[in-house]
Amino acid sequence: YGMTRVPGEGTQGTALLLRTEEDSFGKASGQTFPGQWQVKQTLSAKRRPGEILIWSETAVPAAGWLSTVPAPGLYGVAQQPANTAVGWDGRTVTGHYLKAHPVPFGEYFPLSSLLRPLYNRIFQRIGFPFQPQQPGQAYQEITLLGGRYGVYICYDSIFSQVARHLALDHAQVLVNVSNDGWYSGWGVWQHFDMGRVRAIETRRWMLRSVNKGIAAVVNDLGKPVQLRASGVGVVHAEYLRLEGTTLYVRWGDTSALLVMLLLFGFGSSLQVQRSRDIYPNVR
Repeated sequence: YGMTRVPGEGTQGTALLLRTEEDSFGKASGQTFPGQWQVKQTLSAKRRPGEILIWSETAVPAAGWLSTVPAPGLYGVAQQPANTAVGWDGRTVTGHYLKAHPVPFGEYFPLSSLLRPLYNRIFQRIGFPFQPQQPGQAYQEITLLGGRYGVYICYDSIFSQVARHLALDHAQVLVNVSNDGWYSGWGVWQHFDMGRVRAIETRRWMLRSVNKGIAAVVNDLGKPVQLRASGVGVVHAEYLRLEGTTLYVRWGDTSALLVMLLLFGFGSSLQVQRSRDIYPNVR
């Protein structure tokens, strides 16, 4: 793909991406919060002039804590009834996005209203509160300090329609805030590579701020240009804000489905012709 396309041209932006190493099980039970909050504050102090801050999924324990974050930025917020990301300009929330695809049996539980007693019992045994999340119903860009950001959360990155609709809503940059601490090894890299496809489909740069995952800057050709895969630290991200609409953003999967139908029709005609050649007297 990169041999047939050239990178887009746009205005430059900068951001500070965090990569933390918080234990996800301890985080879910609230045991690691005090120490990890200080870690994020310390990492954020490395911010350079002009950089916006980007914290990972559920990095802020509740919306009320936004007044204590160190700088304007995009923040993952743990709140009910939906996993949320917000833009914060230092005084007020400039926009928000609700996670559209809660993780099955992690955030979304089938028949939860009917099976709540069973789920409650299971979660009590493992020491977690049972808090099912509601999916967001809209794909909304977040404006912040003159930029338009298509922010989406963790598992949303594997669904192409999320990034596509954010691009249709005029987002200039894709931002994936994620908590990848629930798995390791190939699962982490698979999640990252799925997200790279979103950059290709929309021709937008993608920024990732994560807990225990791949913090990275990916250009509009899907190529990682800055990456941090291990350790507690930061990425001083440099990226381009891009405009424009790709064929995929305009049409979605329609073109692929049309090609599939054409190939099916072509294959069927070949099969019919082959049958006539083998059995010329059979109609």
